[in-house]
Amino acid sequence: MTINVTEKHDSFLPRPVRDSQSEMNEIVLPNDTNPLGALLEVGVTVWVENYLADETRQVSSAYLTFVAVDAAGRHLKVAPVIPETDEQKRRYEDAGRRRELRRAERERRKANLR
Repeated sequence: MTINVTEKHDSFLPRPVRDSQSEMNEIVLPNDTNPLGALLEVGVTVWVENYLADETRQVSSAYLTFVAVDAAGRHLKVAPVIPETDEQKRRYEDAGRRRELRRAERERRKANLR
């Protein structure tokens, strides 16, 4: 599917978090990563299942950050999300704090290189 990003349409209007939530089960391999080195933030929780014992347990969690890029590798704007539940609001605010920490660290590193 190709979307002309120069067109103005409803896909750039803010929308509830539930409209962009998904659940996926997949084995992630190195060829699944972004070769451009550019990474919207995604929370990942990893669970292990023991089918014989009918048990599941969380073994890891992480936040991944992605950005949309066009064919030339330039960053594209995406529609913002609207957190609705208390949990979504907490996660949204936490993501903002992590973004600010990354920006501050990037600036600190730039200053150290001068």
